[in-house]
Amino acid sequence: MCCQCGGSGVLRLDGQRYRTCMACVGQGRQRPKLVLAAEVLQIPLPRLQEPISGSASSAAA
Repeated sequence: MCCQCGGSGVLRLDGQRYRTCMACVGQGRQRPKLVLAAEVLQIPLPRLQEPISGSASSAAA
């Protein structure tokens, strides 16, 4: 259960205003923080290249 919203997924701002809980992203339960070995060792990770958009098939001749 999320410790920020109590499991509801929303936070009450005042009597009529609510917002999505960012601690659990509206799911009602927090996910454990995933710690990568590279973060622990402070190794910079390579950036992934974005896939090239366009036609997935090649032109057939």
